[in-house]
Formats: sequence, C-alpha cells, structure tokens
Amino acid sequence: MSAPIGLFAVRILHVVLGVFWVGSVLFIAAFLTPSIRAGGPGGGVVMQQIVVARRLPLWLMGASILTLLSGVGLYWHDSLGFRSAWLGSGPGRAFGLGGVFGLAASLIGMTVNAPTARRMGERWPAPGGRPRALAGGAGRDRFAADAARPGGGPGVGPAGARHSAHGGGPLRPLAWEGDTPLTGP
Repeated sequence: MSAPIGLFAVRILHVVLGVFWVGSVLFIAAFLTPSIRAGGPGGGVVMQQIVVARRLPLWLMGASILTLLSGVGLYWHDSLGFRSAWLGSGPGRAFGLGGVFGLAASLIGMTVNAPTARRMGERWPAPGGRPRALAGGAGRDRFAADAARPGGGPGVGPAGARHSAHGGGPLRPLAWEGDTPLTGP
C-alpha cells in the first residue's frame, strides 16, 4: 500500500470514528437521557439494552482511543515528527487544540462515564442472567421491600423498573434465571 493511500485511510478512520464518538455522546446527552428520564421506570429497560446488551460504553471508549491514536499519527505526519514550524502555524495550533480537547473528553469518559456505566451494569443482569443485586438474600429482601412499597408489587423489577415480559398488555415482573415461571401472556 502506498503512503498516500495509507494516509488517506488513516484520515478517513479518524473522521468516521470521531463523528461516531462525538455524535453518539451528543445524541445521548441531548435526546436519549432526557427521554429515558421522562419514560420513568421503563427507561431502565432501555438503559439495560444500551449498557449491558449492546455495550455502548465499550464502543465509545474504543472509538475515542482509535480517534486519538489516529489523530496523533496524523499530527506527527503533518509536523514531520513534531519538529517543524508547522506546529506554530494556524492549522498546527488548531489541530493541537482539537487534540487537547479530544484527550480531555476521552479522559472524562474513562474516569467518570465508564465507572458509572460499570455500576449501572451491575444493577442489571446480563441478557438471560440474574441481577447481581438480587443474587443474594439481601438483594431479595430489598426487592421484597420495594414490592411492598406503595406503587410496588406486580410489574416492578429491580430498582423499581417496570417490565413487560411479552411486549404488551399488563406489566408484570420479569422472570430472572432460576425463578419460577410466570403465567403466560
């Protein structure tokens, strides 16, 4: 592969992954999070799919790392190994500032968002699994206490999330691995 084609491929990779990363974060912040909050307890099911089943935090972290690495490679190439007068030029300063902002955003994502997503994943089961909070006796006692509260009871799952196991009709508890089967739809 010739150098111009390789350089073009790295630029395309950098732009596409950067658009995915930044676009996803903006979509989540501006549209998804407010919608999930407005959806009430049912939003937990959506977050479970996004965080646990689809592993969006891992995709975003991978995109951020590859965007940063490709950006550093492009910056190194354009500056002739971080040594030229290009670093002080308009494009050099602009790309450098973009790199600083990208690095800061990535560090925030890895130190704040990733641990939050990990904690959220611990509250929900892996697809077909048992939530860790309900695996032991203490979790079951907490679930029972939640169910006994006003507004609790049938249809209330972990952390107050409402579930419908068959996609419609009255809400009822979601069956977890090892539990007795629920009545049919």
